Amino acid sequence: MVNKYVITGPASSGKSSLINIAFEKSYYTIPEVAEYIINREQKKKKKKKEYSPILPWLDLYNFQIEVIKQQNLWENEIPNFINNAILDRGIIDEIGFCRGVKIQIPKELLMIAEKTNYKKVFYLKPLKNYKKSKIKREEKEQSIRINKEIQKAYVEFGYNLIEVPSLPIEKRLEFILEKF
Repeated sequence: MVNKYVITGPASSGKSSLINIAFEKSYYTIPEVAEYIINREQKKKKKKKEYSPILPWLDLYNFQIEVIKQQNLWENEIPNFINNAILDRGIIDEIGFCRGVKIQIPKELLMIAEKTNYKKVFYLKPLKNYKKSKIKREEKEQSIRINKEIQKAYVEFGYNLIEVPSLPIEKRLEFILEKF
């Protein structure tokens, strides 16, 4: 059985950087699904002008459905021979996200979340340099609200969030790996 370790936290907390370092060190990782889908949809739109992309700023609810499907797929595709997988966000993050942006939580998300089993959940505190980007379009206040809802969702599902100190990225990874 694969032990799945989630890295969660607000936008611009260093999750993706941490996942990239873990990947470089040959750990099995799953990148942030929402960012993957945004990039995929934007590429499809560039290739076909008439294509209607599924993007959060165009259709947030259906974008969330897409994120849920892809996250579930990637988590279920982890090969059985992998002992430990490190995820940039987990399914339960999406419950907090839906609450934070005040959209209905899809029923399939709740069903999947009930069956999801993570070994541990690591929480990265926000960094001081929050910046919007082409992908991260939320205002800082909305990002804070979403973050609080994500934390609440994990607690509601019985997880104890392990707070990762604000250290240099390599030290953060060491801290996490010591908790495996």
